[in-house]
Amino acid sequence: MKLNMKNLSKLATLSFTSVILFAASSATFAFDYYDDKPLLFTYQNNSGYWFACGPVQCLQAGEGSEELVIDRVTQDWHGPTKWAGNYGKCSAYLGKGELKSWDKQPSRIISLMERKC
Repeated sequence: MKLNMKNLSKLATLSFTSVILFAASSATFAFDYYDDKPLLFTYQNNSGYWFACGPVQCLQAGEGSEELVIDRVTQDWHGPTKWAGNYGKCSAYLGKGELKSWDKQPSRIISLMERKC
C-alpha cells in the first residue's frame, strides 16, 4: 500500500488530518486521525507473530498476541485504543489519550508502516 502524501504539508497546521491509503488493487481506504492523539498499527506475520508500531516504538521482534504488542508500543497516558480499520494486513488503532513531545507523531508512524501494510 502507498500513502498519498501530496497534501500532507498543507494539513500540517491543522490538528485534524485525513489519511488515504491506496491498495495495489486501486481500492481506497481512509481514516481520520488527530495529530496530537496516539496512532498505532499492528500486523501478524506468516509465522503467527504479532508486530506493532506506535508512539513509543516500532517492534522488531514479534510477540504472541496483539494485545501484548499494543501494550509494548503505548504508555498509560496514551489511553485506551479503538480499532479504526484494517488496511492490507495491518490494523490501525487510535488512542484516546495524549501524545508527549518525545512520542512518535502519527505521520511518522504512517511513514514507517506503509511498506508493511
